[in-house]
Amino acid sequence: MVIILVVLAGVAFDPLAPLPGVPAIVMVILQVVHSLPRPRRLIGPWTLVAQALLFVWAGQGAPGLLAASVLLIVRGPARWVLTGAVVAVTGLLHTADAYTCVNAMVNALTQGLVVFGVTRLNDLRTELHAARHELAEASVAEERERASHELESVLGSSLSAITALAARGRTGEIVALARRAAGRARQAPQPRPSRPSTTSHPGSRSPSW
Repeated sequence: MVIILVVLAGVAFDPLAPLPGVPAIVMVILQVVHSLPRPRRLIGPWTLVAQALLFVWAGQGAPGLLAASVLLIVRGPARWVLTGAVVAVTGLLHTADAYTCVNAMVNALTQGLVVFGVTRLNDLRTELHAARHELAEASVAEERERASHELESVLGSSLSAITALAARGRTGEIVALARRAAGRARQAPQPRPSRPSTTSHPGSRSPSW
């Protein structure tokens, strides 16, 4: 999240206007909504339209933010067409000379791609953490189920053996069997160490990447 905010600040900052106006501030706020996972629940066509209406007055970083928002919100090939339109309109707004026009278009495209890329990387990071959490929960549930089955097996077999010994009056053997069953029952809930999937041989070397 911090990286995204730093990137957005770098894109939105205009050295010619250190004090941003209201359109620039609203533009950045909308971009934060588009780029961060939690506020993204508030997005919709209206947030993209609001940025499109503001970007002409929101400073030099606004075209890049709008391009990033288009890439993040619009789906399918249309998003690339609309991104191209944003870049083209940016060029039309800077027609003082050819260099200024091309520079404005390149900045809009590169800044949009940077914000889009950083946002998607943050999304992938969030998804990875969620997947790891789900795998950990699944592993814990599987281990509990295994321990429950082992405990049930230990208690069931021991109870059957004790019943048979009791019918024969073998009290001493019953006590010994009960102690062994208690020990096995205590060991059943303990997690098993994971075994390595490959076996290393003496003299083998790990591959270098």
